[in-house]
Amino acid sequence: MLSPVTLRIFPSCYDCLSWSDDGELAVAAGEYVHILTPRSAAEQTASNTGIAGGQWHFSRFRTNLFTASEWPVIYPQDRQTFSLGAEQSNSTIVGLEWSPPGLGRHRRCVLSVLTSNLMLSFYEPVGLGKWTRVALVNDALKSYFEPLIQEGGLRLRKLMIRSFSWCPPIKAPRSKKPSTPYSVPNTETRWGVQLLAVTNDDNEVILLQTQRSRSEPNFSGFYGFKLLSVTALDELAGNYPMVHPGSVFSTTLRSRIKASNLSCGPWLSRTSGTQHNTYSVTSNVAVLYGTKLRAVKLDVTLTYENDTTESDSRLKTSAKITELAALSGVCHNRHFTGPFQWLYTEGSQEVLLTAGIFGGLAAMSVPAARYQKGDIERTEIQTQEWPFHENTVTGLQTDESRHWEPISGMFSTLNESDQQLTLYLSTIGGYGAAQVFNSLSDRTPFSLPPWKAAIDDYTDQFDIDRDLGGMVTGRIWGLGCHNGHLAVAFTVHPKDMIEYRTAAEERTTVIFVPLNKQNEGESTMGISELPANQTAELQRVKREAVLGYILHSEQRPDGYSALSKKVIYASARCVILDCENEALLARARESLEWLMTLGVLDLHDEMPCSSVVEPKSPETLEPLGKEIFEQCDICDAGIACNSVQESQCANGHVFARCKLTFLSIQEPGVSKFCSDCGLEYLDGDLLNSHYYEDVRSTCQMLCDAFDVCIYCGGKFRP
Repeated sequence: MLSPVTLRIFPSCYDCLSWSDDGELAVAAGEYVHILTPRSAAEQTASNTGIAGGQWHFSRFRTNLFTASEWPVIYPQDRQTFSLGAEQSNSTIVGLEWSPPGLGRHRRCVLSVLTSNLMLSFYEPVGLGKWTRVALVNDALKSYFEPLIQEGGLRLRKLMIRSFSWCPPIKAPRSKKPSTPYSVPNTETRWGVQLLAVTNDDNEVILLQTQRSRSEPNFSGFYGFKLLSVTALDELAGNYPMVHPGSVFSTTLRSRIKASNLSCGPWLSRTSGTQHNTYSVTSNVAVLYGTKLRAVKLDVTLTYENDTTESDSRLKTSAKITELAALSGVCHNRHFTGPFQWLYTEGSQEVLLTAGIFGGLAAMSVPAARYQKGDIERTEIQTQEWPFHENTVTGLQTDESRHWEPISGMFSTLNESDQQLTLYLSTIGGYGAAQVFNSLSDRTPFSLPPWKAAIDDYTDQFDIDRDLGGMVTGRIWGLGCHNGHLAVAFTVHPKDMIEYRTAAEERTTVIFVPLNKQNEGESTMGISELPANQTAELQRVKREAVLGYILHSEQRPDGYSALSKKVIYASARCVILDCENEALLARARESLEWLMTLGVLDLHDEMPCSSVVEPKSPETLEPLGKEIFEQCDICDAGIACNSVQESQCANGHVFARCKLTFLSIQEPGVSKFCSDCGLEYLDGDLLNSHYYEDVRSTCQMLCDAFDVCIYCGGKFRP
């Protein structure tokens, strides 16, 4: 099992913990984000410490450092615009969340961090343990609103981000049938279109499309944003009902109501069978507006702009946001505190929304068909409420203790075997619960959370060490889930007394709870596993996917002319050396024949499967030969192509072969490695002018098409 981790920090916000699909755990702590990256199985075996430090790489970085261009000086404004909390704060972290996979470099997740100065930043690693800001979402709002809004105060409010939420990626279907057996789906089909929903200080819901841009060669990457749609949230009666209506305080409070939390629901398809070049989906977004629930509908349409090749097709994204009056008016008498969590399984007839309310949890059920169309009737919405109670036994009498603290973490998991959804929640007061949702009509009480026993052990030890007589409580600050393990971040405090704590005594513990018995028996390798031992035959089959993609390029519109002749030659030789697919062998010989048509080169001796090729002579490596054959950068001798694993020049210099282009890797600093199996690949972003332009473009094209390890499916690392 994963061992608990104790950090010398104190959380700075609710939901302080976020666990990415890549297995990286981020914890918000004031001015810093702490990153826990899982060690590979080989690293854990080598260290063999048996403690948490041997299971993770630890790193941290500051998030409150901004340049003058990123965060300009804001001079005093009127009362409607100026906020002491934002402008005079230390820019501590108030929210963080990992993006869906596929957005960052090497198709990894990007960490988005919202600080108390209302700036939303993207971070990604630039080396081992080093992270940097790579994008500022506020700049995207600035480029859109600055030409439209002349008033300085209003423009400032529109640029400040109050809350954000990542939408599930929209994975578009294939635009057409594959042209060859080795065709690769485009990026949008594999990873999806990445959308980000934010609310600004002017209470507007904004939908942004984001993607990594290639306009800059810097390996840290730059991100582009496209603002798709904006809608304003109007005033809703009933906010803060505990305040006397019509009073001066009530009037002032209503003018300061902000949209402070939002959550994006699942995407449901609206595309009919007659639409071939478009793909339309619908989602709902729940927004916490003051103490009330607001809901907006997102209609997104993806249109294929280029219908030539699957790997090169690009999608044009358009969106429209409309408010849903029925969902916004439901539960009008309830005091919502957030957060929100959507629950839905593929093919289900209803969509559930769970929301934190004052002292409890509320759940709303909407028919999936109505959710999709947006014409929701208030009478069709089913609601259910669970107050937070904890049974305590005092002597022979039993009473119920009510918990009023807000929800600090909420997460849902899906059991693939029975398609059962389970909701886990925690409060800042230490209360936790689990609930299985089959149907909203089945009102069942909360069950105990799986982490209760583990936290009780820590609170008991804290009590014994300080002799507090049982007056101890554990405060839970966030939940996260990955690969069948639930992470819980909590702190331990004395109860019903004043607590004095110095910075040196700050401790936050993260425990890891397996969600089923199968995960309970697994070791830490359940987080970062080495691939199973692959046979030579299995590796050959997976290698053929890349070789077939390269050698069938003439069936695509760009043809061989867009590919490097070096890559075509190396791929054809690798097929001849280690391939049992007769169709692919015939294609490799055809490729060599095509290369012979380009000049006075004789490659007939290299076509037999048993042929051993000698390194090319200096006379052969003339301008035409250099475009096809490899040359040693150390001694300028020719390099033979007699192995798919490595290469050797005429003078004995040995190099590893790239597992994607099958070229020799002759210099440091141009490679990337699989984070699971450690195989080495050329990185198209790092190739310098030393390489021919066609080699750089071909390598980049192959890196885009095969953006994970072709052998084990692992993500790459620098």
